[in-house]
Amino acid sequence: MSSGALEPLKSSNFRLLAAGRTVSMAGNAIANIALGFAVLDLTGSLKSLSIVVASRSTANLLFAIIGGTAADRYDKKQVLLAACLGSATSQTALATVMISRIDNLLVLSALAGLSGLTAAFAFPASGALLPNTVEPEVLTQANAFVRIATNSTGLVATAAGGALVAILGPPACLYVDAASFVLAAACFGAIRLSRIDLADVEVQGTSYLQDLAQGWHYLRTSSWVWSIVVAAMVVNACSIASIAVIGPAIADAEFGRKAWGVILAMDALGLVIGGLVAIRIRNHLSLKLGTFCLVGEALLPFGLALNPTVWFLIVITLVGGVALEQMAVSWESSLQRYVPEKMLARIYAYDMFGSLMAVPIAQLIIGPMAESIGQERTLLLAGITICVSGLAPLTSRSLRDLPRLGAPFPQPS
Repeated sequence: MSSGALEPLKSSNFRLLAAGRTVSMAGNAIANIALGFAVLDLTGSLKSLSIVVASRSTANLLFAIIGGTAADRYDKKQVLLAACLGSATSQTALATVMISRIDNLLVLSALAGLSGLTAAFAFPASGALLPNTVEPEVLTQANAFVRIATNSTGLVATAAGGALVAILGPPACLYVDAASFVLAAACFGAIRLSRIDLADVEVQGTSYLQDLAQGWHYLRTSSWVWSIVVAAMVVNACSIASIAVIGPAIADAEFGRKAWGVILAMDALGLVIGGLVAIRIRNHLSLKLGTFCLVGEALLPFGLALNPTVWFLIVITLVGGVALEQMAVSWESSLQRYVPEKMLARIYAYDMFGSLMAVPIAQLIIGPMAESIGQERTLLLAGITICVSGLAPLTSRSLRDLPRLGAPFPQPS
């Protein structure tokens, strides 16, 4: 890795932020595998699994904009700390319910929903806090480095997740996730900034609703932003629902849970490799290239439908991860460069809300759909939809005209 890529590490605050995000990623990578198999073990039903994962996504969706506005109005670090501790509590409770063999769909869904609620506050706060920890000129490197660190950890954790679930059981893995959030909170709590961008809106005396309206106005008048958010909404719905609901069922039928963990780990490895690529091509990386790479999300659904063999799925998942990371780095860096800092957390939140709003619906539908028309047809339909939606934003002129990330850093507006 070049010395330029390591420039953000000179900041202790950046190191702490990266460490906190990394350890929570490790726990979540294991928990994501554990949750699917835990619900299947308790209920044996794809419909029940759809409801549980949709409950988490729904709560994450409903509270996203509230969480982003809170991060713009108040101390971002304190919002992040509260979210981490809330996540630790929800995962501990969920693991305890699993150990007690409480086969109650309402309880499982409620706890999954609590986990989604706390995540809705954490994501925009951590994203908006990052520009305060490094110099503007190294934002691209900082975003790439954080993603390399978190994805590398996710790679190891996901690869081990399948084995840990098989050996220790899903509840133990959920306890690991809870512990990771406690450790993350300790890292975030140690951050010391000379200034934290508390909301200018507090000084102006605006209300919560006015803050929301300001963010919405910026979003709807910036076609380069909303076109990506809409595309991500469809892509995420098809991809996440396919992998979270149909994926475990195909794994149990074709190659087993340990192999499924390895396949998912290849996505994380692809993201790591993609981050290294993004650093090397940063002077040529553009949001246009990142948008084109969204079609990589169709590879795993296509693979599961056409050739569900372990080695084939490993290869295409790796390629998809490399492609997706180009989009992730270019998107986050573009938001942090071109969105006014005073509303950055709100735009992160609207992005989170928009890109995830269709996921719960897709998760609720895809299980019954797969049982009705077949898993293969459902996955093929998902892959085709991802390709069409991923390329659609390239029709936006404002996106095509956006400068490359290597261009001179713009002055704040």
